[in-house]
Amino acid sequence: MDREGIIALVTKPLGFFTLSALIIEASILAVVGLSDVSEGTKFGLLMAALAVLVILIFVVALLAYFRKGALGEEQVAVDSLCYSLGTEIFFAVDGYIQNSEDEAERIEAYQALIQAIESPSDKANREIRAALAEVIIEKIVTTSRGTITLEMLSPSSAREG
Repeated sequence: MDREGIIALVTKPLGFFTLSALIIEASILAVVGLSDVSEGTKFGLLMAALAVLVILIFVVALLAYFRKGALGEEQVAVDSLCYSLGTEIFFAVDGYIQNSEDEAERIEAYQALIQAIESPSDKANREIRAALAEVIIEKIVTTSRGTITLEMLSPSSAREG
């Protein structure tokens, strides 16, 4: 694997810590193995490598304990929550919307639902709102059996209609 491939794999803090530990350990061990230093110096460098590893493990443990989700595991929970909530919200309102005989009214109701969820009232939850809206849009398009398309649900079509 080349450098770009390795760097591309480091997408979460835990991956960064792992890569850092590997680089530091490899550097120290290479110096120990390739240099003509005394046995005392080699032992000191080996202890330094061990100390760096222990400190890194301690830092990762503290980070995991005090900052929940800092190691990247929170995103899986958010995705799962958005999918289940989006599905529940869709099925809770879909029955009422499907009772309308007029397709334009149904599309308008779906657009209103999506806009209510996507409204950027707070920046902290923008990502969750977008994921939730994406799930609901997917449910609308798949359950409409082709009668409602993604383009029909876009905000520009709401202004046109």
